[in-house]
Amino acid sequence: MRLKLTPRRIVILCCLFAAAVSSAPIFRHVLPWAHDIHFHLTRIEGVYQGLLSGQFPVRINPAFLNGYGYADPIMYPPLFLYFPALLRILGFSPLTSYQVFIFAVNLMTAGISYLCAKRFFKSGDVALFAMLAYTLCLYRLICIFTRAAVGEIIGMAFLPCVFLGMYELLRGDAKHAKWLLTAGFVGLINCHVLSALIAAEACFVILLFNLKRFFTAERVLALAEAAAATLLLTLWVIVPMLHIGTTDLNVRYAAFDSYNHAVYPVELFATFIKADGLSEELKSPFTGMPLTVGGIFGLGLIIYMYIRFAKRDRDQSGVRGAFFLALGALFAASTLFPWRLAAELPVVGRLLVSVQFPWRYLGIASVGLAVVLTCGVAHFAESAEKHRHAILFVCALAVIFAVSPYYDNYLQNDKLTAALADSYAKPNTTMLGGQEYLRHGTGKDALLERGTGVVGFGAEINNIDRDYTTVTFDFEGAQDGAYAELPLYYYPGYVAEDEYGGALTADAGENGVVRVNLPSGTRGGTVTVRYREPAVYRIAEVISLLTIIILTIKYRRDILNFNIFRRKD
Repeated sequence: MRLKLTPRRIVILCCLFAAAVSSAPIFRHVLPWAHDIHFHLTRIEGVYQGLLSGQFPVRINPAFLNGYGYADPIMYPPLFLYFPALLRILGFSPLTSYQVFIFAVNLMTAGISYLCAKRFFKSGDVALFAMLAYTLCLYRLICIFTRAAVGEIIGMAFLPCVFLGMYELLRGDAKHAKWLLTAGFVGLINCHVLSALIAAEACFVILLFNLKRFFTAERVLALAEAAAATLLLTLWVIVPMLHIGTTDLNVRYAAFDSYNHAVYPVELFATFIKADGLSEELKSPFTGMPLTVGGIFGLGLIIYMYIRFAKRDRDQSGVRGAFFLALGALFAASTLFPWRLAAELPVVGRLLVSVQFPWRYLGIASVGLAVVLTCGVAHFAESAEKHRHAILFVCALAVIFAVSPYYDNYLQNDKLTAALADSYAKPNTTMLGGQEYLRHGTGKDALLERGTGVVGFGAEINNIDRDYTTVTFDFEGAQDGAYAELPLYYYPGYVAEDEYGGALTADAGENGVVRVNLPSGTRGGTVTVRYREPAVYRIAEVISLLTIIILTIKYRRDILNFNIFRRKD
């Protein structure tokens, strides 16, 4: 029986096609080297091991530092990594789990961008082009293949929700805006807090330029409700982050000269680019990794300006906003922006510098540029109605062709040596970058040199048993002041108990390892040390869960009917 291609099936096939094209280079028997590939593979492995150890949600990653553990699940939310971790539990290899995960993220990006574009442009076929242009935008592909920036890759799936939410807030339906902004920021906070910060900055600037339109009771209330819902839904992320942030972590001492990692304007629209390189300090163009949104987006800007200013066609107010949003984000990413001067500003400077790399603003720019390019393509398609679909199809081919030079360089680059084979045992667990989530004054080298034993001071230690973040051992002949230091890195939440369930003192010892004070005056005993979430974390989780339930019940019709994305007739 012949399968009928209904409009819905065509959309699904197109989204699958976009996801497949944007994932294709990674589906090989090896994972080529990328900036953060080891770090994120260990994050996935840590969620996998954390679940096996009984943690839920996983707060301490037991895979890092040869088992000492790392608090990246608290400081770098891993919600979306539970999917590849589940694949690991089902028996898939780390390589296969990562590949399927990347495909799933690309499919999610295609689906969300299509739904948002359909509501914005009010046209299904135009929305399909916008979806392809955004899913295959060059900066997003660089994040996948050159950088392996998993958090930012996921975050870019939610940026269209934020953009459409701001458009609905100022030009459309405030009720829809409320849920779009909530969905966008909840997604961002649960995968990449820096992307959420950048999106919040963009929203603030948009509101500044639309204050007169914004200050109505309906719109202010909608934004307030979105902010409140976002806060409650992400409380389970925010509370642990703030709690552990009160400790003396290295991240508090990070000094960064953002200007040195800005983008030369001449690089912003490069197309024929290499696939390797790091974000080097400013020297000369094209010496580091590719930092571009692609020439096709530059062409889109030219087409839009021709339509808008030469032909003086009226455009959708949201497209004009996307145009200026893109220009502003490109300006912020470039060396034209006064980064060193901005860093000196009180409070605001600290927020700006926390973004670290100005080229992160290229993600926001890509959203605006995809809208602008689609507007130009739609203009020509509508002016030649008889050839509408042919024009859209040719332009879609141009988008695919525009990324082929980068793909060719990635696939044939000898510098991108195979880092991980299909049969590898485990990722590199010591790749911590700046060791941001270790306490100041401690470091990974001393931990690795220490080894994985339990060391007793004033007591004899034996019968050591270890299960991820839980360590059990026996001790004998404890003297006054005796203690034991364990192969676990201390974070708030580690508790120690004797064989009768009595609490022992556990805190940070030499180089930040867990130190347990042993009871003196006894012949010996058994001690168990494990990670147990502080009660305040559980309270935050319950609040977030109750918020999900209440909102789902209260607005179940909107959720079931996808009214958030459905335009009015």
